[in-house]
Amino acid sequence: MSKLIELHERISEIAERMEKDMPTGEIIAEYVPKWSVSERTIERYIALAKDIIAGKLRKQAAWIEAMRAEAIEAATEHLASNLEIEARLCQIVSGTYETDKVVRGKNGEFVKVACNPAPRDAMKAAEMLFKMRKEKVHEAKKWAEEEDDALFRKELGDKIAGDFLAQKAVQRKGEEI
Repeated sequence: MSKLIELHERISEIAERMEKDMPTGEIIAEYVPKWSVSERTIERYIALAKDIIAGKLRKQAAWIEAMRAEAIEAATEHLASNLEIEARLCQIVSGTYETDKVVRGKNGEFVKVACNPAPRDAMKAAEMLFKMRKEKVHEAKKWAEEEDDALFRKELGDKIAGDFLAQKAVQRKGEEI
């Protein structure tokens, strides 16, 4: 049994040296006289140590792949939630989103009533929507500048900037009245 333990220790020691980038020639030169074995025995130990190292690398690769999958899943959920929020805000702005409101009826009992968004809610939703889109445009413009894509910057920037300025003008007119 002790021979098996000794063999395992020797292979582990060689594997540690290989992980530290020690060349096989140096490993053979060091361990042949130290353990009083032939070069062929050390070469066998090296082959077994390579299998151990390959197993460790496969485990690390599997762990990295699992972490990558989790990161991609989290990013996908974030994207879906942002799109859902934007869709809901668009429904509120357009007045098509209905909510249930609980009110007291004639007899004093509570009744659920379907309600459309109030103008104040629609304005608040529009502000949030423009803020979200402005952030997206800012990111898109930054990407365009990095890629030096002048056409993309001009068309996208002009359209969004024009829409944003038109909305601000409508808001200013509403405040003046």
